Amino acid sequence: MKKHFLILLSFLVIQLNAQFDSKNTHDISQYNTISVTIGGDFIVNGTFIASPLERLDQFVTRIYNEVKTNILATAKDENTLIQAKLEVNNFNFRNILLKRISGEEMQIDLERFRLTADFILNPYLKNDDVVIFQPYNVEIDFIEIDGAVNKKIKFPFVEGDKLSDALLLARGINPAYENVITAEITRLSYDGQEEETIRINISDDTELKRGDRIKIIANETQKKDFKVLVLGEVNRPGYINVTKGNTTIKQVIEKAGGLTNKASLRNSELLRSDDALKLLRKFSIEYKLKEENADLTKFNSVITQPDRWDFNSMYRMINLNLEDTTFFGIDNRLRSLFPESIINFENVFNENSAESKTIVYDGDVILIPEQKNFIYVFGQVQYPGYISFQDGKNYEYYLDAAGGLGEIADEVKIISGKTRNWLDADTETPIFPGDFVYVTKDVPRGFWYHMGRVGTVAGIVGSIATLVLLFTNFGK
Repeated sequence: MKKHFLILLSFLVIQLNAQFDSKNTHDISQYNTISVTIGGDFIVNGTFIASPLERLDQFVTRIYNEVKTNILATAKDENTLIQAKLEVNNFNFRNILLKRISGEEMQIDLERFRLTADFILNPYLKNDDVVIFQPYNVEIDFIEIDGAVNKKIKFPFVEGDKLSDALLLARGINPAYENVITAEITRLSYDGQEEETIRINISDDTELKRGDRIKIIANETQKKDFKVLVLGEVNRPGYINVTKGNTTIKQVIEKAGGLTNKASLRNSELLRSDDALKLLRKFSIEYKLKEENADLTKFNSVITQPDRWDFNSMYRMINLNLEDTTFFGIDNRLRSLFPESIINFENVFNENSAESKTIVYDGDVILIPEQKNFIYVFGQVQYPGYISFQDGKNYEYYLDAAGGLGEIADEVKIISGKTRNWLDADTETPIFPGDFVYVTKDVPRGFWYHMGRVGTVAGIVGSIATLVLLFTNFGK
């Protein structure tokens, strides 16, 4: 028993010593610190506590993030927040001067370190180090590079920069481009009124000058993510991969798994992406798709309002009368809502038709709605409503199915479900699924209505007679 007690006591002593050593070590580390001063054009200046185990980038990043967080947290409105974000992100991390108490000076490029992991550019800190940030004017102290690079970038210029430095900061040449061997540098004169263009070989690694704008030359790669959006009655709706200018509507539908047995080719549409007005409808459709749990198989296309600027500009030089202007306004509004490409989809699968060769382009949208196997009859009929479509039947069949004409029925019109065109009803006029049969009203006119019309005519005749009399007397 005594032996067990001694073993337990020894274990407790060991645990207490370990906890003491751990706590003691922690306390010592709190006092094992150095002082580092930040000066120059930085988010904050002053002397800060650092650890001798911190490298320059770690220290600068820590101070920067602490101050930045405090500044953004104190912004009281959106405009102040935007201005604060601009101010706290405009510092030069490429041309830092590190001065030591020994008199040693080092030029540090932290941007280069973050891309190369060259620790010579990121030394450990020492007590009384001074870190000085150089000023940066984005309008004049810059190099800009774009073209066949991974990242278009505008960065602070440092004396001695070469083309290889610019390529490094642009994350290198994009491997998607082929035969990239030349670059073009445009360089303005001191007064900014003359431009010199210099074509160089990338391998020459030319030294750059402040304000140089570099273009890495390469033919644009066409290996891009060309897609067409297909919605509605296909077996696999969604985005379909296509080639650049070499894929037909028929091929797209086949890639989408083909048509369902409910597809209405007659009412299908192709929305093009190269017209600003048509983009409104296309974008509204794509935006709808981004909603959570969007069901492609039950998608309803969205109709948007026409662009107000375009709509109003159409009236600027108008010379129509009031009545014609009203009709023009209706037509002009509808103009922006109709699909740009008028394609008869019923001919898409006919190898001898022009539609079978119609090419789709990146960003196009194909809408294939469900077949509406009904006709809507309304107006002056006994029972307006939907009536099942019967192939080969004319308008008289649907009027009978709706209970016949009303007492004040006048003309019968057929309205196309696809184009909304109005047609005079005739026994030979074809009717398609989704069309409308409308019966106009012969409005009864009372006594005072006819008297008003007579009075108007009489007034006009009287005015003409008076004018004739005046001219006759004037001539005597």
